Amino acid sequence: MCKTILLVVDGTACDRAMIEYVRPLAKGSQSRVILLHVENGEPRDRRRQILYPGATDAVEYLRNIQNEFRAASISVEIVLAYGEPAVEIKNQVQQRTCDLVMMNTQRRESVSEIFFGTIFKRVQNAIAVPILLFKSSR
Repeated sequence: MCKTILLVVDGTACDRAMIEYVRPLAKGSQSRVILLHVENGEPRDRRRQILYPGATDAVEYLRNIQNEFRAASISVEIVLAYGEPAVEIKNQVQQRTCDLVMMNTQRRESVSEIFFGTIFKRVQNAIAVPILLFKSSR
C-alpha cells in the first residue's frame, strides 16, 4: 500500500497520462501525492524556456494539477526544485518517505547521459522504492 507517491512532472504530454493513472491509485489507497517539478540551474536561470500546458510557468502548472487532485479529494503537495533532477528526486523520496515514484522516460541522449547515465538510471541507483515509468510518446 502506497502512503506517499512522488509524481515527477516535466510539462510534457506524458504528464497527463501519469496524472490519469495516479488519481484512482491515490484515491483508492488514500495516498498523499507529492507533485515534483525540477528545473535545471538556479531559479533566475531562464536560458531554457519550457512550455507548460495551460499555464504560463511551472508554479501555475503545478497549481493547476494540484487543484485537479484536490477536486478529487486527494491530499497533494507541490514542490518546485532547482538543480540536478536525479539528486532532487532522491532528496524528495528521502525527505518525504515516498513509497512509489512515478516519472516518464524520454529517449533523449545527451553527452552527459552517455557518460553519467539517464535520470532514471541515476534515480534507480539512488533509491530503494519502486519506480513506475511512463514512456513518453514523441
